[in-house]
Amino acid sequence: MTDWNRVLGQDLRVEVVMVAAPTTAPPSLSEVACRLLDGLPLLEEGGGEDGLSRDCQRLEQKLDLIIDLLGARLSERLPPPEPLTLSAEGLVLPARFRPEYGACIALYPSARLPQPLVLELKDWHCVGDACGARWASADARLRDALGRWVFRLHRRALARERAASRVRAADR
Repeated sequence: MTDWNRVLGQDLRVEVVMVAAPTTAPPSLSEVACRLLDGLPLLEEGGGEDGLSRDCQRLEQKLDLIIDLLGARLSERLPPPEPLTLSAEGLVLPARFRPEYGACIALYPSARLPQPLVLELKDWHCVGDACGARWASADARLRDALGRWVFRLHRRALARERAASRVRAADR
């Protein structure tokens, strides 16, 4: 097992399966990246608040359907998801995705919304069939948004593990 601390740092990290691909596109603007990452919970969890009027709830349902339709159409063009390890400091991905030094990676953080998050990478470190790199952006807001996103992904993974263990326990 490789020690990826030089890439991922010492803090929280999470293993996910997500669409990711090297890209020549410029990095996402920090404000746009933060808005995307911070808006994901609203998109994925939906509203469903009791305090909304019936008309607002219907409008929200219609918007959800439109987003799902657009997402389904656009996701047909995306490559298959890959196993990644993410942290607020960087990522580890299969070595075949290693772009040239300083290149960018397009991550698609939501299966519902095929909006890429393009992040520049630096300080590559490859071992065997995996490569890791650090996020190149020094923007504190983006680093904070990445940290919050990784935390949410980690929390969701723990919830899935707990649910699976309850199912296994119930089957015994």
